[in-house]
Amino acid sequence: MKLYNKGKITISTIEESDKEKILEYFSENDFNCSYETGALRPSNRQFLQIMDDIISGKDDESNVFVLKKNGEVIGYESMFVEYDILHIGHIAVKSSERGNGYGKLLTKLAILVAENEDRDVALYCDHPNSYLEKLGFKTKDRIHYLYKRKGIKSKGLKRLFVKPEEYSKRKDEEMKKEVDRFKKFLDSDIVKAILREEEEK
Repeated sequence: MKLYNKGKITISTIEESDKEKILEYFSENDFNCSYETGALRPSNRQFLQIMDDIISGKDDESNVFVLKKNGEVIGYESMFVEYDILHIGHIAVKSSERGNGYGKLLTKLAILVAENEDRDVALYCDHPNSYLEKLGFKTKDRIHYLYKRKGIKSKGLKRLFVKPEEYSKRKDEEMKKEVDRFKKFLDSDIVKAILREEEEK
C-alpha cells in the first residue's frame, strides 16, 4: 500500500521485492545508530521472519514502511502495536541519504497512522534526537519518548493494524491458555511425585 508519493520519494508498506534489500542493509548495519532507534534489535533471522509474516498477512500487529528514492530502497521504519500504543522499532536511513529529513518524514507518517487508529506513539532511543522533541515527543527515563495524540484524524488512510480491542482480546486468550497449561502442569504426575518426595524428606 502506497502511503506517500512526492517527487522522487515514495513510502509504501513492505512488499516481497523490498525484503532482500532491507535485510541486506540490516545485516551490514549500513543504517548506523544516528537513525537507529529501538531498545531490542532483532536478529537477522527474526527480522526476516517478521517481514515474511507481515507480507503473508499472518502478522497484523507489525509493519515495515519502505522509503524509496527513484525506486531504490534508501530507508525503512519498523513498528508494532500493543493495545492502544504504536511502538516504533527502528527508523533507518541509508548513510549517503542522511540529513535530508527522511527520518523525520517516516516518524511523521507513523504519527499519522497512529492518529488514524486512535493510538499513542512510543519509541526508545539511547541518544539525543532533537527532531523527536520538535514533533512533540517527551523524554521519559532518559531513553523513552512518548507522543500523545492530539485527537487529529487522518482522512482517507486505511487501517494497517489490528484494533486495540481485538489485540486485547487476543492477549486475554493467550493468557488463559498459559494459565490452563500451567494448571495442567501442576496437576501432572511428575509434579505430584516431586511433592511426595519433598514431603517424605
